[in-house]
Amino acid sequence: MVATPNEKGSLQEAVATCRAALTDCTREHAPFHWAALQNELGNALQILGAEHSGTVHLDEAIASYRQALTVFTREDALLDWAMTQNNLASALQTLAGRETGTARLGHAIAAYRETLSVYTRQDDPLDWAMTQTNLATALQVFGVRQGDAIHLEEAVAGYRAALTVYTRDRRPLERAMALNNLGNALQALAAHRGATAHLQEAVGAYQAALELFVGEGAEDDVQVVSDHLDQAEQLLREKSP
Repeated sequence: MVATPNEKGSLQEAVATCRAALTDCTREHAPFHWAALQNELGNALQILGAEHSGTVHLDEAIASYRQALTVFTREDALLDWAMTQNNLASALQTLAGRETGTARLGHAIAAYRETLSVYTRQDDPLDWAMTQTNLATALQVFGVRQGDAIHLEEAVAGYRAALTVYTRDRRPLERAMALNNLGNALQALAAHRGATAHLQEAVGAYQAALELFVGEGAEDDVQVVSDHLDQAEQLLREKSP
């Protein structure tokens, strides 16, 4: 989602407000309030960073989250620690999308995994599923950049895990997006291994995603998934005897 000029102004005001508050609130005198402000600052900077082509805001967001994590520890503030790890992972992943290497992706993957050590399918199903999806996306990009089948397999497993929560009846759009992402990961795995079985699975995932997007009237997504499906079917035909 692209921020409007008014929203960008509000975000810049939020950054300024947090920074002003941090001049009065110190880690020594009010550590948890200070950490909460650092996390809030990171959130505003991350959204701003996503809307700008540079990396300054994202770098600052990452620094703020890491500051917050010096107080929000697993031992002293488990849920705040998990939330901030997830925010950190998201900022790292966004920044990694503007680079060609895998170092930041590796850090994002580690932070998502820390989050999943707290979020469980039983107690936090939607947060768990969203984090599984985000982790899978990071693993997929890592696998493609490194030509590494292991990370691609882990991405496939992550999307499938999320699909156990994103059901057709309760979360059709989230399910459709996860199915499309699963198809992409399977197609990447097929390209790495040259196996038709993964392509066949990708076609099935795209078809299921397409049915859901059509049912929900998501026209833009229908076009995107249709293109993915056409590509996978073409590759499958080329590999058929």
